[in-house]
Amino acid sequence: MPKNNLKSFQEQFVGFINDNTPANDFFKDILPAGRIPNSQEALEVHRNGYIARLTEALGETFEGTWFIMGDDLFFSICEEYIKENKSKLYNLSDYGENFPNFLEQRRDMIAIPFVQDMARFDWMFKELFHEKQHISIPLNELQRIETEPNLSLILGNSVSLFHSQFSIYKIWSQRNHTDSEMNNINYELPEHLLWYKQNNEIFVKNLSSGQFDIISLLMSAKSVASVLEMINSENQNDLVSSFQIIGTTGIVAGLKY
Repeated sequence: MPKNNLKSFQEQFVGFINDNTPANDFFKDILPAGRIPNSQEALEVHRNGYIARLTEALGETFEGTWFIMGDDLFFSICEEYIKENKSKLYNLSDYGENFPNFLEQRRDMIAIPFVQDMARFDWMFKELFHEKQHISIPLNELQRIETEPNLSLILGNSVSLFHSQFSIYKIWSQRNHTDSEMNNINYELPEHLLWYKQNNEIFVKNLSSGQFDIISLLMSAKSVASVLEMINSENQNDLVSSFQIIGTTGIVAGLKY
């Protein structure tokens, strides 16, 4: 096949896989094999396989989202998403980064108020799972902030914060259990979570809203001194407990001025 014809064939093939709209003369270059009756049905095998593989990739990443949506709705939404978001990725585990926003845009047809937050949670878990665990600084090095409060904390790459107005983690934790167990969850309770890796395992720690705000400020590269200035006397308990959490979880990878 001449180079130009091959390029045209490749473009039309991808067009059919993505949009199901090939040129009229495209089918004559396809020879069906075995018991496949015609060229269009031969291409449908590839098209269905493409959608199935990307749906599988989304299902592997968005387990919690799949759980709360159910099979029919999840598969339907996935097919719609795949048609609008072509994959150009070598690693399919990276496919679906904007899936949470896509779900939010279709909230009227999904009718699950926390579906976007669940998808954000799923994606964050996947990212943290594949993130290399950072090396924590020794406790005696961390204690320098007591005498050098102008230092800022550098939190490790395998550290994340997650906040939702819903009990996403509690629901996500039930994704491999029965629906009856999920019915016992009050999903309208807000969550503030710290995620981190330790011994190559992912740990999730519940925080108070005050602790969450303090650790968020420290993650933004503000100096310890500037964070202390922002905390009022009513939050002193949260301040003390936040630094206790920082010390025991090993989430700090370094210090800087």
